[in-house]
Amino acid sequence: MENILKMGHVRIDITQTKEKRFKVRRVSQCAEKFCNDIGDYGQEVLKLLYLNTKSEVVFEQELFHGTINSAQISPFQIIQTAVINNTTKIAIAHNHPSGNVEPSENDIYFGQQVKKALAICGIDLIDFFVVSSDDYTSFAEKNLF
Repeated sequence: MENILKMGHVRIDITQTKEKRFKVRRVSQCAEKFCNDIGDYGQEVLKLLYLNTKSEVVFEQELFHGTINSAQISPFQIIQTAVINNTTKIAIAHNHPSGNVEPSENDIYFGQQVKKALAICGIDLIDFFVVSSDDYTSFAEKNLF
């Protein structure tokens, strides 16, 4: 079954399948997935994994593709998709095309703002990562939010 939802300026294609869902047992699994999925992109990409109460990924989204050194996104778009997919947890990553996985001040500010916004809605941001193809920085591990 395929549904297309249009809310404001966000279009979301939802396909429901009977395939077994990817279960997150360790947050590092998310980091590895993000490194494999977007680590080698030539422009900044923001990718999200939306999880249910069983820590199963119910939806994946590349929400934004930016220029070589920036990606602009609003927490509203993340919350909107989380509510539509009835998720309780989210993992977020964005890549640095340079390969340097140290978060910028803007990365840290954005991660903190998203965590606060999600918390108000009862959604847990389990981690925010800056990734390359073979390395990552975890905001949770570095206590950045």
